[in-house]
Amino acid sequence: MVSMEHPTVRFARTAFLAGLAASSLCVSVARANVVADSGPDQRAAFDVPVVLHGTGSNGTPGHPLTYLWQQVSGEPLEMIGQDRVTAMIISAETAGTFVFRLTVSDGTDTASDDMSLTVVPRSGRRLYVDNQLFNNTTTYSIANRNSSGTDGLGYKTIQEAADASQPGDTILIRGGTYPDAYSASGVYKRVAYITRSGTATAPIRYQNFNGEHVVLTGFGFEDRDLNNDGYADGPTYPPKRETLFLVEADYIQVFGLEFTNSQQEGLVVSGSFCYAEECSSHDNWLWNFEIKHGRNSNVMQGTVFRWVEGYRSRHANGFQFTMDTHTTNLTTVCAAVDGLFYNNGYQPDGSKVLPLASDPAGGGNSDGSGSEKYFADKATPEVDNWGPGNFIIRNINYHNADDGIDTSLADSLIEDNMSLLNGPEGTKGFKMLRNVRGMTYRGNLAYKNFSVGFELRPRIGTDISVIQNTSIRNNSQGILILTLGTNWNVQNNVCGFNGIRDFAAAQVPPGGRNWAKDGVGVLPNLRGDPQLVNDDVVIDPGVPGNSRVLHRITAIGRQIRQAFSPKPGSGLIDAGTMIPGYHCPRADDDPVSPMPKSDPRRHWYGTAPDIGAFEFKPHPSGRNLSH
Repeated sequence: MVSMEHPTVRFARTAFLAGLAASSLCVSVARANVVADSGPDQRAAFDVPVVLHGTGSNGTPGHPLTYLWQQVSGEPLEMIGQDRVTAMIISAETAGTFVFRLTVSDGTDTASDDMSLTVVPRSGRRLYVDNQLFNNTTTYSIANRNSSGTDGLGYKTIQEAADASQPGDTILIRGGTYPDAYSASGVYKRVAYITRSGTATAPIRYQNFNGEHVVLTGFGFEDRDLNNDGYADGPTYPPKRETLFLVEADYIQVFGLEFTNSQQEGLVVSGSFCYAEECSSHDNWLWNFEIKHGRNSNVMQGTVFRWVEGYRSRHANGFQFTMDTHTTNLTTVCAAVDGLFYNNGYQPDGSKVLPLASDPAGGGNSDGSGSEKYFADKATPEVDNWGPGNFIIRNINYHNADDGIDTSLADSLIEDNMSLLNGPEGTKGFKMLRNVRGMTYRGNLAYKNFSVGFELRPRIGTDISVIQNTSIRNNSQGILILTLGTNWNVQNNVCGFNGIRDFAAAQVPPGGRNWAKDGVGVLPNLRGDPQLVNDDVVIDPGVPGNSRVLHRITAIGRQIRQAFSPKPGSGLIDAGTMIPGYHCPRADDDPVSPMPKSDPRRHWYGTAPDIGAFEFKPHPSGRNLSH
């Protein structure tokens, strides 16, 4: 799918690119009227997200372009959005120089351009935060946790270390609980308010020391209705908009921290090229995690949350893209990847939260992940959406009181997510709340949601791609596209056992390779029982907060993939169609030239891709393997 950007976005990105290193490999091959431009070379430190810009590419007006990013040298780095005009390298922890090639085509002519990314190790001071210290010290002792050693600078609080930080510093936080503070005079202090920025090659990193358990905790709130007004009593200090860890700076990294008991939010990032990993945010009154554009910069971009766990937010999402109510600035090319968002809208005892005036249903604002409606509602004719070109990738959204994934972003990629057992308030597995353009949903699973698996509202006259999804046992439709007259690419989807119907007949392009158990709107040979391994599985989500998020999301994802893969002999096997740029050009088991596992596109086996989110492959041991 071609990504068409508004000129405001292009201008802002061009200004950003002008500040980067001017050198470039400039290995460019152009034919006829197509020109590929992969942008200048870049340098970044470990774990700094990198945005690959193809926005300078162009072709003959009126001829849509397709894009393909490929890594052509160096140890493989993890890329998302390889077939979009702007892709991302999530993070890298291997030093060296890596070459990426952008290939642009108008369907007839093709051009290519190379750029290099140099990744450098972290460097800088090591600062220590220890809540056992009585005073800040220049002679911190790791072993004794006091001022009797020579290990470095020691600070009593995260805030004091943040105020002393410089680009390149790593701030190591010792195990313990770090509470918010509220004085008798009404002065309010956050646990951490980060305003000092790092740089691309010298980010500032906040991390738990040596895997120790670090908890940031807030003022708290009351779930019960003790004053008998029909609502939960709520925050202890309602006027205080408490955020436990607020980042209003660029190139900040947050690792291994836990955020809980806030009367508002847990971790909020309002900065570019920030990175959060292996953090847990839970039992907060509102959002557990936010990427929130609340600063005065024109564009916020390049921020990634990965392997984060957000659960039991009482009245908001596990994760959300958010707009500050006082600003209208672009949030673009940011990502939520490999997250685990569950039980939002619920209390620890498993009961749904009591209502509020702003949440009359109780849990009606508690999605797993998504974005605010204001990205669309505040749009103007000059800027048709304030959140274009973002990524929600490989997240699991499980048993949330509202929807699984609810977005109002434009031209964004929703890929390889799993949305299960969400409702009873919002009820949808995947929902496009506002009419927006250019969305892509591919490789996702919707299972046993309280109503529709996918409820999508593309803006009339714009594109939508719904590719390779599986929608099973939802209480209403499997895939429901509500807008008429839209340009649709609906291919390789499988629906079955849904409460009303799998597809509406008009929603499936004639001759499209989709599977419907009820047979409506699909080819005669693509109907009936899809024969999945277990289409009525019970998922074991494990124990909240027990073990690393990476390990838990891997274990849950494995259960789901195994259950919803085709059985041997299923009609889904090899029945799909190739999607250029999305599928690998050859099968992984191609007898002449199999695809390398490092290729970022969707891998497949056999003579053609399977229909649905998961691929079947027979294994010599008799086991079934799937992607």
